[in-house]
Amino acid sequence: MSDKRGRGWPLSIIVIFIFLSTMLFGILYISIQYAPVNKENTYQMGYQEVDKNFNEIFEAQKLFDANYKVAFTLPKLSAKPVETMRANGEKVYFDHCFALEGENRLNLSVRDLSGDAVTDANISLLLTRFETSKFDIEVPVTAAENGTYISEPFVIDREGRWKAVVKVSVGDKTGYFEYCVYAR
Repeated sequence: MSDKRGRGWPLSIIVIFIFLSTMLFGILYISIQYAPVNKENTYQMGYQEVDKNFNEIFEAQKLFDANYKVAFTLPKLSAKPVETMRANGEKVYFDHCFALEGENRLNLSVRDLSGDAVTDANISLLLTRFETSKFDIEVPVTAAENGTYISEPFVIDREGRWKAVVKVSVGDKTGYFEYCVYAR
């Protein structure tokens, strides 16, 4: 007579061990694939640096706003309103976003509070997605005339919500600006 009742538990331990090992490696693989974004796109620097220097950044923004005004325009906007669909099928309209189609340029006007043009500003422009910095587009900006700065032409090849993050430095004063852009 053979008694097979006692042979099942070692096999069940091995199966449970293999299952748990597979789940652990799956969790590690997903964690590595979707690592957190280390770039704080609002201020164009790493989030560690933003956390460490937030008070200085905030004070620099207040000082910049007390001395300068920045106006942001897009010469080629889409005439259609920005609309998108939620997962449940409901239409959502973004009236605070600029809608872009095809090749575009961004225009910035930098003036002091008295209305005089600022011609020595250093401007950095970054087009980025809200959820990731994987598709960031750095756009060079050159000075034109009378305090106006024009970006190089650019095309956003992925449809959806983007943001234009602008860093303006005039002397030792720095200001940060963010604008919603919807690419079609």
